[in-house]
Amino acid sequence: MIKPILRFNNFNWYILSGVILIAAVGSLLVTISVRELNVTFFHTDISYYQAYRLYNYPTLVMVYSIALMPALFEELTFRGVMYNYCSNFLNERLVVALTAFLFAIMHLNLMSLIWLIPFAFFIGNLRRKYNTLWYGVIFHFVFNLTACMFDLYRQGELF
Repeated sequence: MIKPILRFNNFNWYILSGVILIAAVGSLLVTISVRELNVTFFHTDISYYQAYRLYNYPTLVMVYSIALMPALFEELTFRGVMYNYCSNFLNERLVVALTAFLFAIMHLNLMSLIWLIPFAFFIGNLRRKYNTLWYGVIFHFVFNLTACMFDLYRQGELF
């Protein structure tokens, strides 16, 4: 049942602040590292924003489709439905590991496994420890939002 984990159980402002800080710093480290790897090895500099320029409100559409929707639906799917189903026959540590690997594999990028697996383990452990999806959803959203903001800044669309 999903309903119990949709409550903000054991809410704590310090934990929420830590989750937001870790997400923002982690996202900057990953975003900058991935950009450097792409430039160094593949001689390409990819921008998320370029794909959204054709829309009337490109920044809004970009944040909606890269930060908000994946945070909600991927967390509901992996740390909600799949986590609950697998916890019927596996212990919670194995459930965290399994959902982390499935989450990483679902992104279909071999190089991204380096950071996606720890990302998913962290969110899975938040789910396990606090029995709520919301810390993970917020972490996921801030992580992706930070990557979007960094890209917008590089494109001259922010500030």
